[in-house]
Amino acid sequence: MTHEIINLSKNVNQIKNYYKNVGDEFWFLLSSDRHVDSPHQVSSLEIKHLKQAKERNAGIIDCGDLFDSMQGRSDPRHSKGDVLPELNEATYYDSVIDYAEERYKDYAENFLILGHGNHETKILKHEETDLTARLIKRLIHSGSKVQHGYFAGFVVFSFIWQGVNSEGNRFNYILYYHHGAGGGSAPVTKGVITANRMATYLPDPTIVMSGHNHEQWLVKYPRLRLNKNYNIYKDIQYHVKLPSYKDEFGDGSGGWMVEKGTAPKPLGAWWLRFYTETINQKLKVNFEILEAK
Repeated sequence: MTHEIINLSKNVNQIKNYYKNVGDEFWFLLSSDRHVDSPHQVSSLEIKHLKQAKERNAGIIDCGDLFDSMQGRSDPRHSKGDVLPELNEATYYDSVIDYAEERYKDYAENFLILGHGNHETKILKHEETDLTARLIKRLIHSGSKVQHGYFAGFVVFSFIWQGVNSEGNRFNYILYYHHGAGGGSAPVTKGVITANRMATYLPDPTIVMSGHNHEQWLVKYPRLRLNKNYNIYKDIQYHVKLPSYKDEFGDGSGGWMVEKGTAPKPLGAWWLRFYTETINQKLKVNFEILEAK
């Protein structure tokens, strides 16, 4: 991996990237709600994106609910029909970790940040085991530099010029992630109102991402800013809602989502692509956010 990750504080990480030429690019896969151990997970789509991440040398930033983990004996949500056969064992949580390690060990070097979701924090609270931390240890053993992201935190993307006369050729972008909250499905707004609220108390990030409700959208908030020289300028804060890899709707014939009257949910993730280009005869680092299909 060309990405260098540095833990600055508990839930603040810096990812250093080094560029030199026009056309250099750096990819990151932004994901949430993988629910890897659920029989409803669309593993073919997830593996497709994992393979693409490896091909693109992309770092993976995941903000929680990588695990479904609802089939423990004491969990009121457990159902015999929702347990994968290979996980239907007395050591259920150990089996879940083994299953996740087998899925992700070939992509260990790509994972940079793994966060908590409400599924993991519920297990931590009631079963006294941190599934995310346990998987992180397994991935590190396989060569990963992955950091524990917890439920929310910041990522500073730093792009550093490797050539001569480096002054002025360093660019920083701040991303804030939060797993997401709220139990309602918000069928009309899809949770966009939450982005309006987050924009009021997150003045620093250029990108704000969250998951949890298995929706997918990208909303831009233009802002009027004042720089350190008191010059007025405009920029955009991007709010990204991360979908899931879990399809509980199925063919629509029945099941929890159908009985609840919920519509089908989008599946997948987002790509964050940084790239270098020349603007006014100066080499700049810009970015775009693309749907991972």
